[in-house]
Amino acid sequence: MLYSNVPAKNKKPTIELKIDPRAGSMRKLQKLKNYTWEMENLPPIVDEPYMSSLNDYRASLRFLLISYTYPNASVVHIVKGWLDQAELSENWFDSYCNKDKDLKKLAEEITTGLQTQEEKSVAIFEYIKTNFKSTDDYETVYFKFDKMSEMLTQKIGTPEAKNLLLIQMHKAIGIDAWPVLISLRSNGKFDPSYPERRQFNYFISFVQIGESWEFLDVADRNSLYGILQPQCLTNGGLLLDGDQSQLVRMTIKPINSTRSDITTMHISTEGLAVCSTSSVMTGYYAADMLNEFDNTTQDKFVDYFIKDRVGKAIALGDYVCTPDESNNFTVTGSFTSEELVRHLDENLIVKPVSFTFEQNPFTSEKRFFPIDFTYPFIYQNVIKINLDEVPKEIHLPKDVLNDMGQIRMSRTSVVNGSTITISSTLEVIKPELKAHNYNQAKKLFEELSLFDDEEISIVYETTE
Repeated sequence: MLYSNVPAKNKKPTIELKIDPRAGSMRKLQKLKNYTWEMENLPPIVDEPYMSSLNDYRASLRFLLISYTYPNASVVHIVKGWLDQAELSENWFDSYCNKDKDLKKLAEEITTGLQTQEEKSVAIFEYIKTNFKSTDDYETVYFKFDKMSEMLTQKIGTPEAKNLLLIQMHKAIGIDAWPVLISLRSNGKFDPSYPERRQFNYFISFVQIGESWEFLDVADRNSLYGILQPQCLTNGGLLLDGDQSQLVRMTIKPINSTRSDITTMHISTEGLAVCSTSSVMTGYYAADMLNEFDNTTQDKFVDYFIKDRVGKAIALGDYVCTPDESNNFTVTGSFTSEELVRHLDENLIVKPVSFTFEQNPFTSEKRFFPIDFTYPFIYQNVIKINLDEVPKEIHLPKDVLNDMGQIRMSRTSVVNGSTITISSTLEVIKPELKAHNYNQAKKLFEELSLFDDEEISIVYETTE
């Protein structure tokens, strides 16, 4: 039995003995034990922004039948440990893989002329990503088809099937690779003390290249070599390797995850804003946005990414969404608006644009569970406002610095002739914050969200 989020004082149940009414003449020997656990004042389980799975915080008891004993008989073991669980999964995967010779020939064709194992690994990854469509149509827990041969013929498979194909093709040309069963973040953290493979709901690939290694996931067309989907950034998993199968810690390589928005706003004296924006995302931030991009059309994604975030009516012009070979994701677009500028007496009032954190995600009065951003990241927003002429006066938003250690945020404003530059930065240094830091984080993001409401007042020389 496994306790999850149960205080030590509540782990001792009340035990009540009862006679089994089905025991017949053996009534005196057949006694039942009723175990009762009671807990009070449990915190409410509420799904909130930047929170890992609700399953991580529920108080629960989980039972696993390890063995049983017949009267006057030996013990029958049901679960012996993680090696038994690994063997069950491996037997299933082995029965699914039925085209070893074809895979070897295909892998050799893909890697012809390449010298290093790393080059070959990348080539296999890109081949599967490009040539196999992804589906979420599951006929079994992990696969759409009964055999890999059908996936090879139809060029479509579940993310797990594509990962297993990735592993088998690596093995076919002599590169060590193994499946690693994991529990996605939305499913909850897996508990190594509880040997039950049903904790897992996904698997990725582990590839060994000399002294280096990679966790790989070729889930969809925008998968990035060496960068897992953020949903896969978990605490650990079960590596399947026969008698050498073992629990492994998910050592995630540190990657710079950033988003940099640069927006130019040309403001005419008549009050029209002509704007262009470029957003460059890297690392896990890019992987996150690519996942959003992959699950919708480009038009809808740009509406979500730009149009719906401005907060004012805009006319969207040309736009481009571009994943590149450096594992970056760039979104560029142009738009115009008459609502970003208004006249007030002799002043021209300009609303600078922003595309994220325009609202405070933390609105609850109190939070009982950690804030979890999944990975460290830096968000930068630079707004350049170009005016038709040098104004008489400019009233800028005040400079801001808020540093709570694990998160820091800043904003500065600079005027150079007829150009105004406003730069703001949010840096999440440690992605998980304890519940007692909630009020401090809530205050910081409230201050950040107010940036979206602040305006710039511009005064021009009046002409008689």
